[in-house]
Amino acid sequence: MKLLFLSSDRKIFDTESAVSSRMEKYASLVDTLTVMVFTKSSHEKKREIRGNLFLIPTNSKSRWSYIFDAISIGKKLSGIDLISAQDPFESGLTALYLARKLNAKLEIQIHTDFLSPYFSKESLLNRVRVSIARYTLPKADGVRVVSRRIVHSLQKKGTWTKRPPVVLPVYGDLSKYKNASRGEFLKEKYPQFDFHVLVASRLSPEKNLSAVFKDFAKAMEKFPKMGLIVVGDGEQKESLHGLAKKLGAKESIIFEGWINDLSPYFLSADLFVSASFYEGFGLSLLEAASSGCSILSTDVGIVGDILKPEHLFLSGFKEEEIYSTLLSALQEEERRISSQSFLREDVSSFLALDQEEYFQKFILNWKSLLEANTESSL
Repeated sequence: MKLLFLSSDRKIFDTESAVSSRMEKYASLVDTLTVMVFTKSSHEKKREIRGNLFLIPTNSKSRWSYIFDAISIGKKLSGIDLISAQDPFESGLTALYLARKLNAKLEIQIHTDFLSPYFSKESLLNRVRVSIARYTLPKADGVRVVSRRIVHSLQKKGTWTKRPPVVLPVYGDLSKYKNASRGEFLKEKYPQFDFHVLVASRLSPEKNLSAVFKDFAKAMEKFPKMGLIVVGDGEQKESLHGLAKKLGAKESIIFEGWINDLSPYFLSADLFVSASFYEGFGLSLLEAASSGCSILSTDVGIVGDILKPEHLFLSGFKEEEIYSTLLSALQEEERRISSQSFLREDVSSFLALDQEEYFQKFILNWKSLLEANTESSL
């Protein structure tokens, strides 16, 4: 089996990253795996060969030429059996063209809840992306989604696919959390705080971090020795630094940057906060749950799969609600000690994913796509 992946995740080139490890594992299960990554020439990457794993950057002049550059590179490939696109948007449109050109089967993956109303409200580009998805998804031989929430969104909006979407969650190595004791990492690193609130996400608009910052600063009036530890990087980095300064919370909001291993943070934080407008999955939520860290989250991604309904703390996204629920979490000592009381009884299905079984599900899914005699509508 020869696979072509289309992705926009540049961390694939970082051998220490989780996504790089996943690609190497996928490659070990097939004949060859070629991964084409949308990259800008300003962040120029070199082609890499790791055994039977081939990494190809587009090194495009701008994001607007990603599709054209990827098509130019991709149509020169041969012998590809299956093309898998990371999303139904730019990657999906590129993969659709290449599947026609190379006579390959097409799988489209959906990692975000793009049918959430907040996704379209975010930008004109996102509204265009929804239209692209409505064009590409019905033409795919198979669709993989990362959560049941996305399946429900597709069903609710009436977006149809040739075959029922296959739910395969994002794999997270949770072995570091299993049987691990709560630690003192953050308390030792930042002893000036007596309560450590953790945010671990991309610094991007859909994460709603400006609301978290504002309500954290407001809550500091009652809890002055509380610290907010922000792990991640992204387009809003500079504006969020500016907001922290403007709020007078520069010394209490700590930016850690991107960190590959978050286990010491989750195992020592008093509270994990996620106020995202939408999520397709939310691996950080799974890591927080498996570490026993208390969780304050909006009802997005897999929250409904891991937390009891009465503990979906935020039903909305307004700042005043984040503030009131943050205060509630700070004031309730029981939640500060353990999160186990609000985890769903069947959460083990998420916390105990076996790595080998997980990857075998991918192989079986790909084989079923190659063997299926679906009527082509490409």
